[in-house]
Amino acid sequence: MPLIAAEVEGPVSSITAAGDGAEIVVMGVTVVVDKNLIERRKIRTPTASLTIAQLVDPTSFPGRTAAGFVGGTVIARGNYDKTSNRLIVKFQPIPSDEGDLPFEEFPAIEIEPAENLMLGEITANAGGALTINGVSIRRLPANEQRMPGGPVLNDFGFEVKPGTIAPGTPGSAEGYFSSTDNAFFAHTLTIDGDAVLTTLDPQLSITRAQGRNRGAEYDLELRGGFTQSHINPGTTNQDIQVFRVDEINGVTETRFLGRPRVTILAGDFGRWRFSARLTAGAAPYDKAPTHVVVENRSPGASTAKAKEDDVEIIKE
Repeated sequence: MPLIAAEVEGPVSSITAAGDGAEIVVMGVTVVVDKNLIERRKIRTPTASLTIAQLVDPTSFPGRTAAGFVGGTVIARGNYDKTSNRLIVKFQPIPSDEGDLPFEEFPAIEIEPAENLMLGEITANAGGALTINGVSIRRLPANEQRMPGGPVLNDFGFEVKPGTIAPGTPGSAEGYFSSTDNAFFAHTLTIDGDAVLTTLDPQLSITRAQGRNRGAEYDLELRGGFTQSHINPGTTNQDIQVFRVDEINGVTETRFLGRPRVTILAGDFGRWRFSARLTAGAAPYDKAPTHVVVENRSPGASTAKAKEDDVEIIKE
């Protein structure tokens, strides 16, 4: 019997290990999570890829009493099996009897304890302990492997020293609110204003990575920033290069896609943007990549980090 592409988004009622995979119950739907998602990093929180063991880990997150991700929010994309009445989240070939029925070729699990946002301005800064809109912001520990908290970033995607952020600076926090602690636990904390960078060494960031499949073509939209500590006065360009990353027969391969448009700005930063419609080739190059690497190969930027990121595939 053919499968049918399906997606659910809602609260997690339960999550348990099942063989070498897992099962999640969300809004009455049983979601079967296959272990083959791990190799392609498609079991994710906003800041980490998960193993099955991490997905089913019952340890409570900071500020929460619920077991692991129970009570949290999950987005599950896969194919509904009408025989078993389950949503199967697994990479698999299109069934021979699928016909014209839609089939999900990019199954994924996106999960987090809650999906909350605090957006406003920094209302206080006590030695790097920040509040936004008067609410205490606590960064999740970096060693919380299921959803580690990251450093405070500016809008170019670079780490800043929290103690140098002035009250009144626009800021946003992503994570979840704890009524028990009366605090917002953030995995991502971003400001839009001046603050001292933790390092001026050549750096590169990716702030957006999206792809869209269009049959014989695919679109790729990437954006990011770079620091300019390595740039000689009068330099008007940077040799930033974009590569797609694919796994072919168990071997990771990279393919050059092009160079983005670069904008040199006054001050410490610049921006880059790669926007292209590319002709699809033979598999796996017949679809937008799910992973990319961006490198700055400019003279003087030899220490620039080669930045990599997963690509969000946008559907029509």
